[in-house]
Amino acid sequence: MDKKNTIYNILIWAVSIIVPLVVALLLFIKWEYDKLIFNMRIPNYDPIVLMDNLPYAKPLTFLPPIYASINGLTAILLIIAVYYIKNGKRKIHENLIKVCIALSLSFLVMYIAYHITSDPTPFGGTGTIAYLYFFILITHILLSIIVIPMVLVSYSRAFQSKFKSHKKIAKITFPIWLYVAVTGVIVYLMISPYSHTSDTNDLSSSCNQEIMHLANESMNILKKKMNAEGFNFGANLGKAGGAGIEDHLHYHIVPRWLGDTNFMPVVGTTKVMVEGLNETWLSLKTEFDKIKDMYNG
Repeated sequence: MDKKNTIYNILIWAVSIIVPLVVALLLFIKWEYDKLIFNMRIPNYDPIVLMDNLPYAKPLTFLPPIYASINGLTAILLIIAVYYIKNGKRKIHENLIKVCIALSLSFLVMYIAYHITSDPTPFGGTGTIAYLYFFILITHILLSIIVIPMVLVSYSRAFQSKFKSHKKIAKITFPIWLYVAVTGVIVYLMISPYSHTSDTNDLSSSCNQEIMHLANESMNILKKKMNAEGFNFGANLGKAGGAGIEDHLHYHIVPRWLGDTNFMPVVGTTKVMVEGLNETWLSLKTEFDKIKDMYNG
């Protein structure tokens, strides 16, 4: 039994060290189009092409809400598992913990798949909310590394029917595992408003509706403040359409008037500015601030 216990301990510590290292390494590897590149994501660093002529990889931008939901489900099942063991339902508790471990493994696979095909989303908040976000994120990452050996040790002791020692470590493992699962959902909810995409198909229906609502509000402002008689309304999508910027998506609205030339400058002609740019900016800003106040409302 001691020999078997030694083997379990070796496997546990091997997995606990290898998994975080592999995950950390894979975060610097990206499957971009048909190439696998190593990118340190630091200024003045040229990515290294590890492999090319691979099958075309599309960014798996649909994964974050899925693995965030998996985190939420894991948290719920952990609480239910504790409820059952406290009521003497050992077999149900055991099966629920197995499901939680399986969910955690599926989360890990999806997390890696997303980050290896997509650029990370930077948090756009500032001030107190930014400090709160990074505190949650850093503690989530650190505890997710710490909890790996704790879960494995706890499970191996139960597997070997060492229930007394299992109970001792499980009391510590449970709150840490629960914190990691819950904060995984919180991190996703805090970062999701700043997500980037170059494909309108990746946007939710509510997001597309909000974009159109804001576009209509913007055109109403331009009609009111600049007497616009028409508009050029369009979008730039993707790296090719966005001046080489990854995950680029923007909409533009250009006011037009009957008899004007074009919104692009025409060489050799004289342009008459009927109003200074500062005055125009202040006039429009006042109206757009009302929209911002309405949304922050």
